[in-house]
Amino acid sequence: MNRQYRWHLLEYQHQEQSPAYGLYHWADEPDLRRTLRDATGLESELAQIPTSWGQIVRLMDWVHHLSHHQGRDEAPDLSGLALLRAARDGAVTFRCVEFAHMLQQVLAAFAFPARVVALRRPAAEDGFGKGHVVVDVWSGDHAKWVVLDPQLNLYYTARDGAVLSAWEIHDCVRAAQFHDLQMSREADIRQDYTPMEARDRVDYETMEVPEGFDRDEAWRSLPDHGDVDSFIRFWKEYYHQLVFRRSYSLHRPTSTMQREAPQDLFYHDATMLPPIVFQRMAQAVTFTTDRSKIAVPVNGVEVQWAPVLSADPSPDSTRHIEVTLRHSMPWFDHYAVTMNAEHWTTQDSVLPLSLRSGENTIAVRPVNDCGRSGEQAVVRLWVN
Repeated sequence: MNRQYRWHLLEYQHQEQSPAYGLYHWADEPDLRRTLRDATGLESELAQIPTSWGQIVRLMDWVHHLSHHQGRDEAPDLSGLALLRAARDGAVTFRCVEFAHMLQQVLAAFAFPARVVALRRPAAEDGFGKGHVVVDVWSGDHAKWVVLDPQLNLYYTARDGAVLSAWEIHDCVRAAQFHDLQMSREADIRQDYTPMEARDRVDYETMEVPEGFDRDEAWRSLPDHGDVDSFIRFWKEYYHQLVFRRSYSLHRPTSTMQREAPQDLFYHDATMLPPIVFQRMAQAVTFTTDRSKIAVPVNGVEVQWAPVLSADPSPDSTRHIEVTLRHSMPWFDHYAVTMNAEHWTTQDSVLPLSLRSGENTIAVRPVNDCGRSGEQAVVRLWVN
């Protein structure tokens, strides 16, 4: 038996590829993404913003100002370029659905992985106004998914200022800890707020009843009060249920749910039966109680290695290893690798390395087709 391997592992930081990573698909579409990126006119401006989080927030602000909001008329085409043209021509006014799909595709154009998330209020099986649509973006600066609401142009933070994920908001809402959730633009919302339609502001007998609903159901769908505090709580309650879209392309003709092969992942608590309809509409979704299928990390690289075995008995023969790399980066282009702080080189997923006597440091970054680096992995070994 070869007992010459006097190795010691000093540091090992990497992102193991989640088994759930394969559940999601972001189409490559480099030409479409480049066309949409150029159409925004934001590339040079974003280059001046030093953090990726700052760039993400700027993109949300840009999408927010593309259109006013309306809640009923669906755009004929949810593809990013079609939405942008229609908004600029005044042919389409966005619902939350259009805001979310536009932002997800703009983020993808700039190589930020993002997901469309459908939110559901309690008792969303019937009535109306029970759903909202937002965007979940992977933030390398925060090392997690973070929720953006482009309709209101905001994100959520905890009391300590930490930016929140959909799960963190969901858990606070389920625990009725609404005061632990802060809107990033809450001061602006309070200042500009117009009272919403609510039971204390409309008359039961004369209120408008949408087609397909009866008067009692329409009344139950209204919030109790229309003041700004009630509005803010009402908005947070949308995070009661979460539905995540899994397949993304800049070709997105309609928002109609797919019947043949459900692409949306509906999380429900294991102690509760999931709702099988939404506002009286049938759902084509995949139900899950497994959070690991949704809270899946991306933009990282997994590093594994093995010694290159040799019949050579000399100590030098024990210093050869083969490193295997595996990424979880949409629009992946290449690995950037440096050994012992030397210059960075472009490498394949399998590379042979020769260790030196003493300390060895291997650093790896995945890089996407926009030149944006993901999370860096580091392995430090001591070789006698």
